[in-house]
Amino acid sequence: MAEEIPKTPDGDIPRPKLARKKPARQMRGFKEQFNIAIEIAKEKFVSFLIVGIIGVVLQAIAGMIWLKILAPLSSSSVLMMLITIAIGFLFTAFPMVLMFTAFFMLITGKSSSPLEAYKDSFPKLLGMVLIFVIMTLAQNGGFILLIIPGVIVFVWFYFVFFVYVKENLSPIDSFVQSREYARGNFAIIFIRLLLALLICFLLLIPPAILVMIPGIGVLLMMLAASMIGVLFFSYGYVLYEELAALCPVRADTLDKGQKMKSLALPILTTVVALTFVSVSATKRMLQFRKLPLGNMLKIMMSGDMSRADVNKAMNEAMKKQLQQLASKKNASPEVQEMLAQMLGEKGAEKAQAKTQSAINPPKREETKLEKTSEESKEIRKLFSEFLTDSDWRIRKEAVIVLGEMGWQEFLPELKRMTKDPNNDVRREASKSIILIYSKNEK
Repeated sequence: MAEEIPKTPDGDIPRPKLARKKPARQMRGFKEQFNIAIEIAKEKFVSFLIVGIIGVVLQAIAGMIWLKILAPLSSSSVLMMLITIAIGFLFTAFPMVLMFTAFFMLITGKSSSPLEAYKDSFPKLLGMVLIFVIMTLAQNGGFILLIIPGVIVFVWFYFVFFVYVKENLSPIDSFVQSREYARGNFAIIFIRLLLALLICFLLLIPPAILVMIPGIGVLLMMLAASMIGVLFFSYGYVLYEELAALCPVRADTLDKGQKMKSLALPILTTVVALTFVSVSATKRMLQFRKLPLGNMLKIMMSGDMSRADVNKAMNEAMKKQLQQLASKKNASPEVQEMLAQMLGEKGAEKAQAKTQSAINPPKREETKLEKTSEESKEIRKLFSEFLTDSDWRIRKEAVIVLGEMGWQEFLPELKRMTKDPNNDVRREASKSIILIYSKNEK
């Protein structure tokens, strides 16, 4: 009687823990693999669709909780606003990662139904978040390094999600194991994934016509796109299964030195990505400090700030910005006139005194915000940024200031702001339009 082969609690036959060795590669052809992927996609499409619907609903609920309960708390505090934005991101990010984890639970056969897939996903949620973050940083860092390292990271660690979900390894060992599966198979993985992606892209072209069908066209297009997406990931799983069966090496049998060699490239590209983000953030911060909102930075970072404080800081900041523009040696008469309107004659004279000797303004019958003026362009750009800012308070204050200045040149922008999503901004935009017309009629 043949000896019974022991199995794991999950029913899988354990792979032998052998030293690294390159076995003879015997893999199915691409056509046969893709046909298997089609069968998997057909068999599990309904389950995938249900997982997707549940995931979208969870994200919508999380978004509503944030908007209805948490977001209103930011109305009186800039610091609270920043906190609630971060919480809102987490509220929507976690349901998305949970949905993808459930998806991998289904495709690897670890779960048999959509609800079971979600239930089994919770214990692995934090690990999946870590893997998502590392993969995103590593790939982006690789593409920053002239693209090729990014492609290498993508191929070497493409299977990390399958490994983490099916083989019950830690997130780090899952990266190492994916690298072992890709060892010696880079060209096969790259070419076959590229072929699968190209086929899926071509399959997506005909369903695009469905969008033209009135009423249900968009829905049919989304269903077709979902099916094609499931097909691509199903092929990735078929490829993973074949490589896993051919690889005798287990990540948990390797020493630290061997693991570090496997992880050297993603560590390098992750550091590059973090450095790039840090430099970019620092550069943006320095640019931000040059803008009128820069004097609000310390208050935002150090403590609470009421709406009245925001309004006051906005007005003072805008005045300071105009004063800086007026202090330039090539400041035009238009800028000086605007400064006089905004700051009053005393404030304007003080700013003009620094540049009066360098300015020889021509005689003009009227002073308008001309497009040919360099300072005018700067002011227009400045207020355009305020009027499109994501914070409704900033848009509101910019609208109020434009009304107080009576600048007709900004009437088109103010009319556009009457359709702003925020009611306060719409109301102030209407007031400013009326104010501008009344000032110019006098």
